[in-house]
Amino acid sequence: MSKGWIKLHRDIQDHWLYGEKRTFSRYEAWLDLVMRANHRPNKIVLGNELIEVETGQLITSLRKLGEQWSWSNTKVNHFLTLLSNDGMITYKKDTKKTLITIVKYELYSGNENKKRTHKEHENDTGETQKHTNKKLENLRIKELEDKELPEQQEDDQVNAFDFYENNFGGTLNSFTAQLIGEMVDEYGNEKVIEAMKVALSNGVRNMNYVNRVLINQASKGEKQNAKHGRHLKVVGKSKSSTSKETERLEEVARRKGLSGQIRDTYCDF
Repeated sequence: MSKGWIKLHRDIQDHWLYGEKRTFSRYEAWLDLVMRANHRPNKIVLGNELIEVETGQLITSLRKLGEQWSWSNTKVNHFLTLLSNDGMITYKKDTKKTLITIVKYELYSGNENKKRTHKEHENDTGETQKHTNKKLENLRIKELEDKELPEQQEDDQVNAFDFYENNFGGTLNSFTAQLIGEMVDEYGNEKVIEAMKVALSNGVRNMNYVNRVLINQASKGEKQNAKHGRHLKVVGKSKSSTSKETERLEEVARRKGLSGQIRDTYCDF
């Protein structure tokens, strides 16, 4: 069966098709009751009595409905009883009037659809807000990561020579360049820079101090390995051979205008 809404305005009762004199079917009579029901609370005067009529209610009489539908009063009464037994209406009648209440009137007036649509709108708004908050959170995280990333890349790109010149406040001479080169050959560029940072944190700008930091760190590493049953053995190269690291350091020294060669620090034991 097809689903969905069609709008049927009460003004259709004024149309010549609807107003044609005829005997109503039960279906037409039911539609007539729904269209006659109040779509909002109202008050009417009946004789000397002021009556409040709620949404979905109508005040009429068996006689008036019979005239509208071309039915007898008995047929109208039986029809209302039928609707009441099916849970479609409730009704009360006395000598003056009949009060009919359409059960679940919001189903026919569209009010329920409005409530459902409003609820859906609230849900959609909530989901949209959650999505927006999540997106903003991800942007904040990305911004923080982007701020941290350049610093990390800078540490990776800088070499021990540049770090010395930028942080130890002195011009790199051949002696210091050779000393740094030896440290880098033995411990690696990253560890030398870390040792320089340790020295700076202690307020010291002396490469001999940096060398002692490296020795202490290496000593701790050897003890740690020995504790776990492992022993380190450094295998060097012959003095006649030149390591790639030494060659790189010599090139750095030449670019900085330093003369002489950096001694290859690898040795045989």
